[in-house]
Amino acid sequence: MQHRNGKAKKGKHRRLNFGNIKLTSQLAEFLGVYVGDGCMSVKSNGKPIMEIAGSMEEAGWISHVADLLWKVFGKRMAPRPHSDVYSIQTSENGICRFLKEQAGFPVGKKSLTVRVPKIVIGTPNLEIYSSFLRGYFDADGCLNFERRTYGKYADFKKTYHYYPRLLIAPSPKIWF
Repeated sequence: MQHRNGKAKKGKHRRLNFGNIKLTSQLAEFLGVYVGDGCMSVKSNGKPIMEIAGSMEEAGWISHVADLLWKVFGKRMAPRPHSDVYSIQTSENGICRFLKEQAGFPVGKKSLTVRVPKIVIGTPNLEIYSSFLRGYFDADGCLNFERRTYGKYADFKKTYHYYPRLLIAPSPKIWF
């Protein structure tokens, strides 16, 4: 509810409208994070709730995701510890509706049905793709270097070469 001067009344929540949100690199990164570590469910009162969670060691990263939500949606969220995870949650109807209706994410389990959102796939902007992949990799990616030995140059390779491996393994499939 608002006063005549346009400011929100104390104690009242500002209703957020995301009907025509612009696809930015921050939004694409957030969508990548959501694909990897996000979920949406329905509370007992029928309201949706969106959560992004990581291990306690990822508290700094969860804070970064909270900053992304502020930049994209204008909604401040304080990361909080819950049992063995650190997470951000919101029941903001506008955010949950955006994730469901415009990004195409289901309410409930998404691990076997998750897709890259059409709003990301449908853009010719390579920065959007790279931002989505950055968020997705932050959530579910892994980079390691290992020594491999092959053929006659095994000793040389053992000493001087490490082969990078990029792994992204959230579920058996991610659909494009």
